[in-house]
Amino acid sequence: MTDDDNYGDQDVYRNMVDAEDEWTAGTTTTKHTSERLTCQAAAKYVAEYVAEHASPDPDVPLLTSNIIRAAIMKATGVNTAGTFITNVKKLALDLISGTVAAGYQKLHTYMVQLAEDNGGTYSVFETNESNEFTRCFFMPGCFKNSVRCVKSVIALDGCHLKGLFSKSGVYLTASVKDGSHCNLLAAIAIVPQEGELNWTWFLKHLKSSSMGFDENATLFASDRDKGLINAIKVVYPMCWHRYCMWHICLNIRSKKIKLSDTDKNLLYRVADATTEDKATKAMREVRETVPRAFLYLEAIPGGMQHWSTWAINQAGFATYGVKTSNGAEQNNAWLGVLLRASNPVSALYGYMMKLMWKFKKRYDQVVGRRPGGLVEAAKSHLNQQLERSREYIAFELDKGARDVRHIGMFTVRHCEVAATKFTHRVHIVDVPERTCTCGYWQDSLLPCCHALAATKTHKWPLVYLNESEQTLYSRTVFPSLPRDLASEELVKPPSALAHSMKRKCGRPKKKRLEYV
Repeated sequence: MTDDDNYGDQDVYRNMVDAEDEWTAGTTTTKHTSERLTCQAAAKYVAEYVAEHASPDPDVPLLTSNIIRAAIMKATGVNTAGTFITNVKKLALDLISGTVAAGYQKLHTYMVQLAEDNGGTYSVFETNESNEFTRCFFMPGCFKNSVRCVKSVIALDGCHLKGLFSKSGVYLTASVKDGSHCNLLAAIAIVPQEGELNWTWFLKHLKSSSMGFDENATLFASDRDKGLINAIKVVYPMCWHRYCMWHICLNIRSKKIKLSDTDKNLLYRVADATTEDKATKAMREVRETVPRAFLYLEAIPGGMQHWSTWAINQAGFATYGVKTSNGAEQNNAWLGVLLRASNPVSALYGYMMKLMWKFKKRYDQVVGRRPGGLVEAAKSHLNQQLERSREYIAFELDKGARDVRHIGMFTVRHCEVAATKFTHRVHIVDVPERTCTCGYWQDSLLPCCHALAATKTHKWPLVYLNESEQTLYSRTVFPSLPRDLASEELVKPPSALAHSMKRKCGRPKKKRLEYV
């Protein structure tokens, strides 16, 4: 019986005949009589189909229900049910990506292979007394001694694994930015769960990974996870910790405090304020507009020193305009659901592939630029500040200090500046100390318009030079192919989480907030 025979509307369930390697009609009934065997045969065919027709685009999912339905339709001409496709998908994923156990048995071997092919790589693989996988840490060698090439702000976040590996743990990630504000996922770890113990372990290995950050000038940005807050205090006592403003707004709304978009923008004004006067004025408006949100902000331990720019600058740390941990969130999305649902070997290979293409793309953009010149983002900012600096004129107070008065674009009177009635704003610029009372110079490390009015000669930070990006992106990222890996049979996959951590049966109750 061939595929050309017409059975009308009858459902034909066919089994794979191994000897002849062709599809034959086993049953012509409307009921499924051999679901297990049929699923296995269909999964085998789907796996071969996907391996042959897989898209080279890393953003295209490897296996979807539509791909399975198309593969079975091509082989049999039968349109299958959704539940059958779900079962086939589980079996096909095992054939394509390997089982959960096989993934963890080969992970250590693959991490050793990556370390050999990428010099400077820092990796850790841990098991317990029963040889059961517990956690691992990985930082590619391209980020070794990269402190002069990236900003001294590290965004931390955790995200859950997906699919078959959802009970295997969570990803902990550390993200940085280059001088052009490009996000880079510098370190990644798989741990059982997000907590103080695992965050402390992660930060200790991040400290040992030779990235080269100065503890006295490094700023961490994350949500207000208690375990993470305590871990940073233990591992990096001299560093500063900024709380993500986006998560603070979410926490305020979780307290049943209604925040409109206008109110949210007002809170961001407080977080963005580079001077104490601006922050105090904005907080006064918050108290008048949303008094309950004001009380919540006042109750945050540590006060504004952990979420407002001016207070962080006063502590001696530059934020580079970073007020949220969205860089880490963006990198979680950059990893993609498919990568987070893959076995750890495939996930690590996918991460290295994505990183390689990102480095190649950025290198092609910066390779032809003058090494001593500014990156495009800094150059654009500098041009804007130069235009604004024409509105200002500087008066020398003493050696190195400048008194900059705002006299307006159309009211410049060089001979009458001191007495003009349009003089309404004064800023003190200290060129040797690289500070200005507006606060912008200390926060971004780029001169503000007042500093440019005082002097046009400046020494640019290394992170904003083309040379730094050319040095970083010229480094090799080699995603070793995970083929013919030795399987460490003694290594066991992580056990499922405790029963209390599992998802409960039945329809989940939807929590609705009552705004007051």
